[in-house]
Amino acid sequence: MHTCTFEDPHTKAKYRLHYDGDASGDVILQVTRSGGDVAQFQVPFAALMQLIADVIRERRISSLEAAEPEELLGLLPPATVLI
Repeated sequence: MHTCTFEDPHTKAKYRLHYDGDASGDVILQVTRSGGDVAQFQVPFAALMQLIADVIRERRISSLEAAEPEELLGLLPPATVLI
């Protein structure tokens, strides 16, 4: 079992994620709010992988849609000279 921690600098909430190193099973997410309240959630690792893959996919699509033809083709703009 591995643990990853994160503290939100704005809310001061602390997040602790417990997960299997082989990306199987469930992720247990413990959230400690600044007042000391603790909540715990159990999420399938596959669901989190799907979420992250969707975000990465959308960012890559957005990047491709905004790219200039030279960028897409791996070419440098004509005005660029490398020395």
